[in-house]
Amino acid sequence: MKIKHFVGYLFILLALPAMSQDFSSKLLKAQDSYARSQFDSAPLIYQSIIDGGYQSPELYYNLGNSYYKLGEIPSAILYYEKAAKLNPNDENIQ
Repeated sequence: MKIKHFVGYLFILLALPAMSQDFSSKLLKAQDSYARSQFDSAPLIYQSIIDGGYQSPELYYNLGNSYYKLGEIPSAILYYEKAAKLNPNDENIQ
């Protein structure tokens, strides 16, 4: 499974300029961890972003992918379902 397109994150960053630098740095760190196959740290970072009050289909999708790569299928399904609820027409999520 691939990490969700960077375009989704770019939209988030452009559409919500009030987001903190902390959000941006965490997002980049999560993406970097995932890209480096550091699947044990990526979910923690994605979850900290969500815990900070941010949500998007891309965040949930990538969190699901991270859990999938760790073999934690029930957690992966949970976050895929959350992503699908926010964006039910996304073919990647489906």
